[in-house]
Amino acid sequence: MQDAALISYEEAMAWPLSQGANVVGRDSACDLKLLDQRGLSRRHCLIFWEEGEASVSDLGSMNGTLLNGRLLYGWRPLQHGDVLTLGARRFVFRMHAVPHGLRGPDAIAMAVNNPISLDPGLLDCLNVA
Repeated sequence: MQDAALISYEEAMAWPLSQGANVVGRDSACDLKLLDQRGLSRRHCLIFWEEGEASVSDLGSMNGTLLNGRLLYGWRPLQHGDVLTLGARRFVFRMHAVPHGLRGPDAIAMAVNNPISLDPGLLDCLNVA
């Protein structure tokens, strides 16, 4: 079974995705809880991950969800290396990303040692060039 995660290089953190629906937002009932975040709605977006394939949809958030810098409408497939912007935060979607629960420098070291191919403009927006 493949693993997937959202990686925040800015915060040196990884959020593993579960098989099936993953609601992302500020609400304590969300699967991926991102508390106290500017511009993030209570239920911001939904990432569906199953059998090695992922898709994402905005859940009517106030500020919208950006996929690779473009406002997201409806369901869109997620590819390894795609950048999601949720409020003021940017995440890279990774397959085979990190072992469940790995955080901090170890998570970033693993991500860096398994580099992804990103458009140089996306690297600029992540401040990791």
